[in-house]
Amino acid sequence: MGTSPVSTVGQALRRGLWLIVLITLAGGGVAYAAARLRPPVYEASTLVSIDEGQNASQGFDVAMQADQFLAQRFISLATSRGVLQDVCAREGSGCDPVVLARQVRVTTPKATAQLQILADASSPSTAARLANELADALIARNRALVDQQLSAQRTEFQGQLKRTGDQLTQALQQVSASEAAGRADAAGLSQLSFLQTQYAITYQRLQDLDMQRSQRANLLSVIQKAVPPRTPVDPDPVRYVLVGLAGGLAAGLLAALLVGGRRTRIKGSADLAEAAGTDVVIDFTGSLLPGSGRPYAYLARLSLAGPAEQPPAVLLVGSTLGERVNDVARELANVVVASGRRVLVLLAPTASRGSGWWRRRNDRSSRVLVEPNRADGEPDARPADDVDLVIHCSLPPMLDPSVTWLRPTPDRAILVATKGATRFGEARRAVEMLGHVHVDVIAAILLPLRMKPAGPAPTAGQPLAEPEPSPAATAALEQ
Repeated sequence: MGTSPVSTVGQALRRGLWLIVLITLAGGGVAYAAARLRPPVYEASTLVSIDEGQNASQGFDVAMQADQFLAQRFISLATSRGVLQDVCAREGSGCDPVVLARQVRVTTPKATAQLQILADASSPSTAARLANELADALIARNRALVDQQLSAQRTEFQGQLKRTGDQLTQALQQVSASEAAGRADAAGLSQLSFLQTQYAITYQRLQDLDMQRSQRANLLSVIQKAVPPRTPVDPDPVRYVLVGLAGGLAAGLLAALLVGGRRTRIKGSADLAEAAGTDVVIDFTGSLLPGSGRPYAYLARLSLAGPAEQPPAVLLVGSTLGERVNDVARELANVVVASGRRVLVLLAPTASRGSGWWRRRNDRSSRVLVEPNRADGEPDARPADDVDLVIHCSLPPMLDPSVTWLRPTPDRAILVATKGATRFGEARRAVEMLGHVHVDVIAAILLPLRMKPAGPAPTAGQPLAEPEPSPAATAALEQ
């Protein structure tokens, strides 16, 4: 009897439904408690613009590349240690750049040429102040870096301009003195013209450098300052509960599958029905009606439903060696006999001290004829082989040492298992072995670990002599 993996998983989830629901609700409850106990966190944002007017005239592709480059550059600069230290210098004592780095972050919104500076804090005003201070520190740091990068070149241009100006003044004095003396100084005029041209070029370079410095220093500007937020971004009870329920559901599914995979023993009628592959399970582990026997009536009806030309026969098979198939057979026979029928019970071998499982040939207790009591007290005059039902008792097919499986066996069987003692694998193996010899399991019986007697039986049992086995059966048993 094979079981598909999908069916096994589905059965495990159905059996563990209570566990799934419990863990899911527990996850939601823990998440809600965490949302109530977690201190609030407020988030404020400052919007900073990146001026890319100088790149717009170079084409769309160049502008996009410049935007991506500058955005990444300023994001790295905003979260650098130097900028964070500048913010902590404004905040005063108690501010740590390492802690501040976990409170702030810089991202690029959907719009291009913009930066969004986010700051988290335990109060709305602190969050807004940190976001604005980080934006101001970023702009100031960018200006300082631009001044540092261009200061050497600007100093050089200023020095060249001063030297050229001094030379120009000296040359102008020489030309003026020559003109006052009434003589032409062509060399002086040529030198004066050269110095004037050099001075103009140097001055223009200085002006271009100052313009470049101004453009680069003013690339960043605040277009929207942070304001104190009204509501915290964390904790969000709705989000927390949804995440907790989802996590609890996942954990519950895993727990149900794990419990189902580790479940090895039969604990109820549903387990036995799954292992035996039948929907008819007689459960004797629950409470019974006071003063009555065990409910064998429906099981007796199933046992009597056989071919009309021969007496019905049913096979009682134990899932393990310890199943009480003989006791069940006697009680079932008593119920059938109560309706006026005769029952022949072929008992299974039982363990005995010092002799193992092998029954001797002269053991007359292996065949018991159970017949109803007549009104006159006399036994039934019918021959012993004239019975209305034959109950064959057997140990697990692969472990039965008797000749049960060398005789003609019924094509219907009832599986017997014990709650908490019989394993799933043992019950499934017994059903599979029965299927190999074309014996169908029509019902299953679940016994308690300790079973009290069913009460006085209104019938009598007559032991019969067991017939001699054939030579072939004897040779097979001796092997």
